[in-house]
Amino acid sequence: NVADICVTLVFVAFICVSTSVLQPAESDRASIGIVVGILSVLFFMAAVLPSFFALGKRYAKRRIYSMFLCYHLRGAGVFARWFAFLAGRHGDKQVFLDSHLFDDPFHTCAIVKIDTCSVVVLLTSQTLNRVWCAGQIATAVQHRVPLRLVRSEEFTVGSPRLLELESAWPSADLSTLGQMGISVEQVYAAYS
Repeated sequence: NVADICVTLVFVAFICVSTSVLQPAESDRASIGIVVGILSVLFFMAAVLPSFFALGKRYAKRRIYSMFLCYHLRGAGVFARWFAFLAGRHGDKQVFLDSHLFDDPFHTCAIVKIDTCSVVVLLTSQTLNRVWCAGQIATAVQHRVPLRLVRSEEFTVGSPRLLELESAWPSADLSTLGQMGISVEQVYAAYS
């Protein structure tokens, strides 16, 4: 890329120097000036635009995972691994299973927010009651990461009520959610 830019700049300089050396007739000077101006602008664009494109591509926000699988470990652990295996065979990016960082809810929510193209929620009877799934789903909704829902046969339609969520989770887990900037109200709104 740098070599292309240098060659282009040398060529533009050559054209500019050669037009000043030539002594055209007075009537042709205006038309030569217009042609040289247009060529200079085109060559400048040919040198600058690819550089901006390359810089943009280099510093663009890259997402590592094509999907983040959110699931209840006991209810859908085997299904999640099978789903990840199949999805990984058909995509060019990795699939993240949240059990990879089971003890680190801060990191899993950061992965949802920054490094994931979409979140796939494997819905079982317990998925929406799991506090870390709630945090991941709320993070996805809050940061506009697309959600895809895959329902199992045991899942019943209808989200848990706000009071049920608060009473179902230990206070330490609620505190951790709060430290991540997620309130129970945000979880409830994400479930709606």
